Amino acid sequence: VNFLENLPIEKKESNVLYSNVYEKIKEALLIKELLPVSTGENVFANKVLLTRRKELTDLLNKEDLKYLFKKEFWLNTEITYDKTRGLRDYLITELGIKEVRYEEFARALDDNFLKKKSDEWMVRFYESLVERNALFNEKSYKSQQGILRNKSIVRLHNNQLVSLFDEAGKIQVYLPIPQNTEFKIVKEFFIQHEQSKGFFKKHNVSKPNRI
Repeated sequence: VNFLENLPIEKKESNVLYSNVYEKIKEALLIKELLPVSTGENVFANKVLLTRRKELTDLLNKEDLKYLFKKEFWLNTEITYDKTRGLRDYLITELGIKEVRYEEFARALDDNFLKKKSDEWMVRFYESLVERNALFNEKSYKSQQGILRNKSIVRLHNNQLVSLFDEAGKIQVYLPIPQNTEFKIVKEFFIQHEQSKGFFKKHNVSKPNRI
């Protein structure tokens, strides 16, 4: 990352020699395996993604990136808006590397993706949602409906996936109870883990008041 930062990657059109070097470096970065990724390898620019949030690099592996974004690697997490802004801007504007925000991840999610994920992965997923209230907002004249409000992201005790809210806009899932019930009960595994339990607590998911 330090090496890339020290390359002549800032445009200076008034200097012909510099401009020639600038273009050669850009060409090399596009056609050779030179970009450092989170796995420690160097790969082609057309295989990588950037993100501002490390939580996404922890959540999404190579197979996930292929499914959701048709890419394979996260760029080295030392390349960030705060630490290496010049390099990060260059990679986006000159090499066309996409920066994925959490909202784009949420938009790309579908049932097929989540069905294949383990309960342990879902725990981390719910933990990452605790502070993301906007993804569950109700549509109003001031804001659009939250991306995840009606997506099937809650895994029930029978492994079925349902949305947090029903069509009327009310919470439709409940915390586990000892008895059998027809209510949509969240899988107990997620309530046993503080990381995921916090998500359901944040949205005031409770036990059913009747069986």
